[in-house]
Amino acid sequence: MDTIRKKQRGQNRKLKRMFDDIDKFQPDWNNDERYEHFHVPSDPFIESEKTTNQNKKKFYEKWLATVERLMKEKPQDIVFCKIVGMISIPDVWCSEIIIFYDQEYYEAFFKRDCAYQTWIKIKNDSFLKRKQIQTPLKEAGYQQTIRDEDIYQNELWFYGDIDVR
Repeated sequence: MDTIRKKQRGQNRKLKRMFDDIDKFQPDWNNDERYEHFHVPSDPFIESEKTTNQNKKKFYEKWLATVERLMKEKPQDIVFCKIVGMISIPDVWCSEIIIFYDQEYYEAFFKRDCAYQTWIKIKNDSFLKRKQIQTPLKEAGYQQTIRDEDIYQNELWFYGDIDVR
């Protein structure tokens, strides 16, 4: 018997409220800290299977546009500052925008290879191409594996001030 997917009500309203909250992201530009980060506001409706692909694409575009905005707003007098947007697939609600103020922390951030967590660079694939999204931001993807009581895998796609080697 086929399961009927009910429409998730209020998607456009929730998306608008989320976008209003994203527009309020304002960094402290405090380079006394190692980093600051912004999480996806609102409830996790954005990763629901009932949320339309069109609304998910609008979210991805807004997230990347926010990274671009923050990169343009970055003060010139900060010694070290890298702005990176991360989209987690399929756990979109876990996505973040990270502003790094410490170069050592930034360089160590992308090196994840231990018994608990491993990141393997994704080659010959592009989340942007899959979703038909255009942006001038650099893109790098990683397959993340977390070994806890179970093994969990997902994709992490990074955009902005990143090394794409």
